[in-house]
Amino acid sequence: MTTEIIGIIPARAGSTRVPNKNKVLINGHPMIAYTIESAKQSGVFAKLLLATDDDEIMEIGEHYGVEETYKRGQEDSTSHIDPLLVVSYNHLQYLFSDLQTMDRQFYLL
Repeated sequence: MTTEIIGIIPARAGSTRVPNKNKVLINGHPMIAYTIESAKQSGVFAKLLLATDDDEIMEIGEHYGVEETYKRGQEDSTSHIDPLLVVSYNHLQYLFSDLQTMDRQFYLL
């Protein structure tokens, strides 16, 4: 069985240094678009998952071709949250219902 590699992009709306940094336009594209495009162009990932607390960032992710978006709660969107806790096993199980039957690896970008 071939291992499927999933990329997970955490993108919260709040930022202490640069407000709404993921939505800031750079050369006409939101900053988060560059992360998405780089991950897609790498050819490494079978799927990309965007985990965010913001509806507009979810729409941006969908526009730029993210296969799955996940709306995370405010408690998982503070500047003190461990990035590895952004997407828990339960969230992954919800998004990928066949998770237990597939050989998949997940990488946080």
